[in-house]
Order: sequence, then C-alpha cells, then structure tokens
Amino acid sequence: NISSATMETQESAKPDPTKAGPENPSPKDKEAPAETVETKDPFDRIPDSKKVTVHFRAVGGNTPIMKRKKFKVKAKNKFSSIVAFLRRSLKCKPGDSLFMYCSQSFSPSPDEVIDDLFNCFQDHNELVLNYCTTNCWG
Repeated sequence: NISSATMETQESAKPDPTKAGPENPSPKDKEAPAETVETKDPFDRIPDSKKVTVHFRAVGGNTPIMKRKKFKVKAKNKFSSIVAFLRRSLKCKPGDSLFMYCSQSFSPSPDEVIDDLFNCFQDHNELVLNYCTTNCWG
C-alpha cells in the first residue's frame, strides 16, 4: 500500500526525541552559556599602598588650628573617615559643628572616595581641605 509506505518514510524523517542531534539538541545544548560578568569593587582599581597627602587649612577666626597640617591618607578611604579623623584631632564634641570644604567651595559627600577627590582637585600634589566651625562657603 502506497499510503502506508509514505507514512513510514515521513515518520522515519522525524527526529528521535531520545537522541541528540542538530534537529534535537540535548538539554545541555539548550541552555544558553552563562555570561561571566565581573562585578568589581570600585576600590579594586586603587592599590592598597597608594596614599594621598591631605593638607588641612583652618578658615575663620574661631576655628582651632592643628599643629600638624599635612597627613598621608589611604587613597581608598572615604571622605567620612577624614571628617572623623579631623573631629578627633580637634577634640570636637558630638554636638559641635565642623564644616569641611574642597577647593574652598563645596563640601564633598561623606561616601566620596579620597582618590577621586585627589585626582580632580589636587593642588601641588596635595588635596587641600579647608575646615571651620561656622559655615564659610555655600
């Protein structure tokens, strides 16, 4: 019978679902290869050994002046660590106000990285930070 022979050839042309091949890829082939996305810590670009010279300058008549004005600080540190250091050095009480400025104009965000500030606002290879007990700029 011709119709049964045609059916057999059509069935034999169908790929066998139990066998892997180009028509029927294996489950492993169906999975898209996982992309390796490297999530790097923003601090990884800064070597641990890199340090930045920070120069503190007192501004205003009532502001205490530090005996030592230049310090080496790790470039990976955040600006908040410098604020905390200066508050300790000046023996500020928790309620005392302390204003810090970069480039005599703006107060950096506490989570700003020292290396970024240094790269943008260095002056004679130092990051100059002005501090005062009253709001001087901005």
